[in-house]
Amino acid sequence: MSIKENNQEEQIENLYSKTHFLLDKYYPLVKQVNAGSLSKKELGKIFQENLVDEIINVNNRFTQTSKIRTCGNPAFVHSLRVLLWLKIFDADEKLLRVALYHDLLEDFSNSLEQMESESKTIPEELLSNILQLTNRHGDVIKTLEKERVKQSLIPDGVFFEKLFDSEIFSEVSERLKSCLQKNSLQTVKRESYECYLQDLKRYVVETEDEIPYIVKLADRLDNTLSDWPSKFTSIIKIYSKNELVLKYSEDIVRNSTNVLFKIFFILVVERSLDQIRFLIHNYSIIVDKRGLFYGEQYNKLLQQLKDEQEKLKPFEKLKNELLDDEDLKLYINNLQGTN
Repeated sequence: MSIKENNQEEQIENLYSKTHFLLDKYYPLVKQVNAGSLSKKELGKIFQENLVDEIINVNNRFTQTSKIRTCGNPAFVHSLRVLLWLKIFDADEKLLRVALYHDLLEDFSNSLEQMESESKTIPEELLSNILQLTNRHGDVIKTLEKERVKQSLIPDGVFFEKLFDSEIFSEVSERLKSCLQKNSLQTVKRESYECYLQDLKRYVVETEDEIPYIVKLADRLDNTLSDWPSKFTSIIKIYSKNELVLKYSEDIVRNSTNVLFKIFFILVVERSLDQIRFLIHNYSIIVDKRGLFYGEQYNKLLQQLKDEQEKLKPFEKLKNELLDDEDLKLYINNLQGTN
C-alpha cells in the first residue's frame, strides 16, 4: 500500500470512529422511539424548540400507522437516524427538516391521489425538496399494480393502452412509458427508480440546490447500515439502489464545494463495499460448510454480490479523489469525536 493510500485509509478510519462516537451519544433517542416514548425534554437538549415540535408531530404520525421496517424498528426510526446523521455534521435547519420529512409522502401514499393529499401536510418551504425525494414513478407502479389486480383478465397490451391516456401518466417520463410498453410491471421497477433519480439529478443541476441529494445519500447510508432483509433479492436491491444513487450523483459531487455532499458520497461508497466484502466472506463459508445440496442457493447470491461489488468499485476512484480534498481533510480532522 502506498503512502497516499495509507493516508486515505487513515482518513476513512478517522471518519468512522468520529461519526460512530457522535451517533452513539444520540442512541437514547432511538431507544425511546423503539419503546414508543420519545421525550420532548431529551430532544430539547439537542434541537431548537421549533424543530423539537416538528419531530414529535412526525413521530406521532408514524406511530399512528404502526409501520415497521424490515429490520424490526418502527418506521420513524429511519427518519430520526437520517436526521441525526446530518445533525452530527452541524447541518443547517432546512437540511435537518428535509431529512425529518423525507419519507413522509412515500410512506403515507399508495397512489398518486394519496400523494397529492399528503403533500398538503408538508411545510410549504420544504415541499419542493420533499417532492424531489419522493419516487413518484414508484407510486405510478403501485397504482398500476392495484389496477392490474382489478383487471387481471385483460392482456398486458390492452391494459397499458387503456391507461396510457389517463391522469396516472401525467407526471411520468416518456422513458418509463416506453419501458412499460415493452416489459412487465415487475421488470420495470428498476427503470422507475432510475427515472426518479434522473429527475432528482436534473433538479439539483438546474436549481443548484443540493439539499435533496445530500439527504438521499444519507437515506441510502442508513438503509445500508440498518436493513438486513431475509430475502436474497432484497439484499441485492440495497446495493443495486446504492449503485444507481452514486451513478447519478457522481458528476454533481465532483464539482460540488459542499463538504457534506462529499462526506455522504464517500460513506455510501465505503460502507457498501465494506458490507459486500463481509457478506461474500460469510456466505462463502456457508457454501463451503453446506455443500451443493444446501449451498447452491447461496452460490447464486454470492455471484450476485460479486456483480454488485464490480459495479460499485469504479466509485472508489472518485471517493479517493474526494478524500484528497484539503477542505475535506480539515473538516474531518476538526470533527468532534474520539480524537
